[in-house]
Amino acid sequence: KAVVSTQSTGVALPHYIEFLYLGDNTGEGDEAIWRDDIPEIVFNPLREHEEDAEPGYHTEYHLQLVHTALQVGRDGNVVDPYQYSYSTKYPKSKSPYPSIKFFFDWSPITIKYGIKDYYYSDLGGRLIATIGGCFTIAMFLHTFLISSTQTFLLRVSPLTSTTLGA
Repeated sequence: KAVVSTQSTGVALPHYIEFLYLGDNTGEGDEAIWRDDIPEIVFNPLREHEEDAEPGYHTEYHLQLVHTALQVGRDGNVVDPYQYSYSTKYPKSKSPYPSIKFFFDWSPITIKYGIKDYYYSDLGGRLIATIGGCFTIAMFLHTFLISSTQTFLLRVSPLTSTTLGA
């Protein structure tokens, strides 16, 4: 009589993830071209990830995906890579062969990175608004000082004045 064991005894599944991009890749192959202010790690946190799995356990990767609109040039072309974070779980395997599983959870938010073009008219408008604001504040201070000085002089003047009568 043969006994079949459903428990995995000595089978392990170690693995190495070279890279994992989701969505549009902005470069050739796995060499994505990112701007200096956008770190690549938010788009590829599993780059060069090595996992030494224990015998008899599955490896589960739970990925939280966030849609990203990335404008990589001034021409307005937008690519759609996904940022993701992950967590790893190691449940006990009920089959003789463990597995590697990926679970995806999409977030309803979109993060936008891009290049904002500023024109000289924007700079001129902000400069004029700043100067106008300074003059407005100066006008309020001047008005306050004049009115408070006049009020002070009107209240003080009857006390210091004398009437010379004949």
